[in-house]
Amino acid sequence: MAGGAVKGRDKEQGKKMRLTAQDKGLVELIERWGFMSVEDVCIFQRYKNRNSAVWRLKRLVDGGVIRREKIIFGFFIYTVLDFHGVNIATFEHDQTAKRLALYLSNNLKCDYKTITELRSTARLELGVAGLTKKIPDFVLMQGEQRIAVELELSQKNLARQRAVFDKYIEAFNRRECHKVFFYCGSKAILDRVRQVITEKRLQQAASAALLPEKMNHG
Repeated sequence: MAGGAVKGRDKEQGKKMRLTAQDKGLVELIERWGFMSVEDVCIFQRYKNRNSAVWRLKRLVDGGVIRREKIIFGFFIYTVLDFHGVNIATFEHDQTAKRLALYLSNNLKCDYKTITELRSTARLELGVAGLTKKIPDFVLMQGEQRIAVELELSQKNLARQRAVFDKYIEAFNRRECHKVFFYCGSKAILDRVRQVITEKRLQQAASAALLPEKMNHG
């Protein structure tokens, strides 16, 4: 659990610095997603002043609790100490998924599990083989329902799109999730996803929409 990791790190770092409730919340957020930018922190933690977020992150870096990493063109992220690096090819997708998770969880008044948490659970329960299962970009925990969410920013060919849905049919049968929501970056992508939903007769279990315009405001 992320909270347990924070408590453990708090003890380890106790001689160097004392973690406040805000510090712990920020470290837990970074642990849940693997990495955060200053802009992420401002949105998730509702900082109106960017300098406040920078100051708190710097304090945690100086205390040895998290680390600061330059990834490209002078852009920095903040990660847990054992983070294995960012995939630049999926960076935009990953950033958008964070904003979408926050937006949907706020609107639906529910919690979510990040892809980092889902992968960790798959490793614990199923070993490396578990990662061959369909792991969504995140899952919304709405009451007793687990709603998988897929972010589609690039167009897949029809065969690949059908293969994604075949994985979800297996997941539904195993009751690993109850529904799947697709959020698409363009009308063309949306039309393709809706085509396959109709082909697979999954209108009761799957839906698709364009990305919300006001998503970046939480």
